[in-house]
Amino acid sequence: MKSLFIFLLCNLSVHSQSLNSLSGSIAGTVIEEESNQPVENVQIFIPFKNRGSVSRADGRFMLPNLPPGFYDVSVRMLGYETITYDSIHVQAGKIVELHPKLILKVYEVHEIQVTASRHEALEQSIPQLVSVVNQLKIRERNILQAPEILREEMGVFVQKTSNGGGSPIIRGLKANKILLLVDGIRMNNATYRGGNLQSLNTIDPGSIERMEVVHGPSSALYGSDALGGTINTITATPAFSQTGKLRYSGSFNMGISSADESNRINLQSSVSSKNWGLNLSSGWYGHGDVRRGTRGGDELMQRLESSPESGRILEKVQSPNSYNSQFSQIKLSFQPHYKHRFTIFYQLARQSKVPRYDVFERKAYSTYFYDPQDRDLAYLKYENHFKGPFADIMILTLSSHTQKEGHIRQKTGSLKTTVDRFSTTTRTWQLQFNKVFRKKHFLLYGAEFYNDKISASSSYRILDQNSITRGSTAPLYPDNSRYNSLGVYIQSEWNISNLWMLTSGFRYSVFDLEAPFGYEPPLQLGLVKRKTSALTGSISSRYQISESVSFISNIAQGFRAPNLDDVSKFGPGKGGTFYDIPNPQIASEKGISFDGGLKFTFENAKANIVFYHTKLYDVLSRESTFFNGLPYIIDETDTLAVYHKANVGKAFISGFEMSGEALLKWGILARANLSYAYGKNLSADEPFSAVPPLNGLASLRWNHPRFWVEMNSRFAMEQNRLSAEDMLDLRIPAGGTPGWFNLNFRSALNVGEKTKLQLAFMNVLDWNYREHLSGLNAPGRSVVLSGEIQLF
Repeated sequence: MKSLFIFLLCNLSVHSQSLNSLSGSIAGTVIEEESNQPVENVQIFIPFKNRGSVSRADGRFMLPNLPPGFYDVSVRMLGYETITYDSIHVQAGKIVELHPKLILKVYEVHEIQVTASRHEALEQSIPQLVSVVNQLKIRERNILQAPEILREEMGVFVQKTSNGGGSPIIRGLKANKILLLVDGIRMNNATYRGGNLQSLNTIDPGSIERMEVVHGPSSALYGSDALGGTINTITATPAFSQTGKLRYSGSFNMGISSADESNRINLQSSVSSKNWGLNLSSGWYGHGDVRRGTRGGDELMQRLESSPESGRILEKVQSPNSYNSQFSQIKLSFQPHYKHRFTIFYQLARQSKVPRYDVFERKAYSTYFYDPQDRDLAYLKYENHFKGPFADIMILTLSSHTQKEGHIRQKTGSLKTTVDRFSTTTRTWQLQFNKVFRKKHFLLYGAEFYNDKISASSSYRILDQNSITRGSTAPLYPDNSRYNSLGVYIQSEWNISNLWMLTSGFRYSVFDLEAPFGYEPPLQLGLVKRKTSALTGSISSRYQISESVSFISNIAQGFRAPNLDDVSKFGPGKGGTFYDIPNPQIASEKGISFDGGLKFTFENAKANIVFYHTKLYDVLSRESTFFNGLPYIIDETDTLAVYHKANVGKAFISGFEMSGEALLKWGILARANLSYAYGKNLSADEPFSAVPPLNGLASLRWNHPRFWVEMNSRFAMEQNRLSAEDMLDLRIPAGGTPGWFNLNFRSALNVGEKTKLQLAFMNVLDWNYREHLSGLNAPGRSVVLSGEIQLF
């Protein structure tokens, strides 16, 4: 490692002396054709090269320090036609001037994505089905929790066990079968559990530039866990100043929400010069108890009250659900030479005493908090732009990611408090190379290594009238466990003709797990070692049937290697409804997905419709077993059935995802989506667990230069196809979750040049409903008010 950095520094010092003479630039002024006025914040980027800029207030932009050669340049801004320049010739020591004129469009057909292809591309031009939520949409949705940003997206169903959670479900798969990334770095680690997670809620919504969802397996590019889909949260990258002068910007944003008593404050600032830029952001969020709706919901409440576990109390205000979050983020980009760019990043999240509401509702626990719930991510990224026979760009990323979680539990009527704490630190290196061959063939290949180290402890305290008894017990995961993974991958994109694009990829991954249980009771398993490997591939095709219609098809393998939570967890599951014990003898889950459909792209509309069929093999699910010869464990005063993870057999999930947007008359934008999944466990001859019902959204929006207004409705049908494991999940009402719909209203007003106000009325009809798999009812009628001020 030391030799590598010495090499990089020497290489940097040599090239920096000839920066001006060896490189060229692309510059220009962006104006609006109708008004002939300059346009600010226009995106100018070079596909495949990871190079881009943003126009200033006077419309000027510059792409500096470009190696001599030919470049395609795209000029893009929401509300205008995208402009593309082909084969711009850049020469050493010279500046190529462009003068793009933007044509007003009001409606934007394309979004830029990077996750499905691991490089920048327009989402309508690739074979995979991708959803993109850009920064403007995030702000307009006025969201206080990151998982809820995705609730209006096609094919994404978000489950919430409590107000502090939020776990996406894609194509009927959830939790550790969905891969979560931050700037391309995995959030999934050795302790990611199969139950629904709250990890996505540790990302500040105010720091997100966009969220990308890849529907279907993407293990050929990203490895384990990418069975149902991949969600990449991308943070804002600093823009360089176009002159030698420093450029400053800053904003203040605050908001409140009535039904869940939530509030937020966000501060963002940036400063940049010609070859460096710095972004800073901080957020403070307060979340309160959740008031459910008062209208309807009789069948839901009856089903919840008839739950097999007695003592459920359904209050109008669902408490406790309150907690606080603090977030900070810093991102520095530095380009000392046209071939070299460095990015330094740090992201911090702090949450404490986050209640797990569903166990309080059932009166199973008097105390159940996630404390702490902390995350620290730091990375250094180095990009080298060079022209060689096998690569044009090299990207090296070194990262450290620590995720800490604690559980504080006390059962109702018990004197014993149990504290479980575990921390997973993941050290990573990623190396990727990109190469373009004659504009018809794009090749990327690379390798990545993840090293997880786990520290864990569990203790208890018994408090009675006369004394306090303290002690330790077996932790949820063995202390000092480790989990290593290494993957190498390659993907090729061929433009076989002007109409047909073919993409294929392969990946080989190896995994090494060690869990030192030791030989002390209650578990005497010694040192458990587990090594697995996987070879996965994918092939995708996009054929342009006409100028506006393309046919896409994908065959992709996915897999999920057993992690520490699968192999070695020892403790209560699903809120204390049963007890998990270790099972080292399990194999990887595997799947293969077939999907096909159409992408429609018109001047004022776009639509997608895709049908899929996913076959799953060696599915990991809970299976009843014995511990010390007994099928149950006595946990204080409760008798809990014993389960462990096992490869139970085969399953399939079939369904469809469709979405459409159209700009109608008078500036009205219509938007809708619909998704359905049908799953079956073939080995057990029962429904596949945790599959959402038919669900979707319909929306109408009117845009005006100074304001906009929107009305939308989200809905879901009843889900009564339950597996045996679903029936053990007391978050699901007896007999299944009834169908529901809501009605929402949102608006925004620009007050002057630097101030924006937003007002929303959510669940206007105050319906009382619960989303499938969630542990609490949705908020009732709520007023959401926010404001944003540009400080400088």
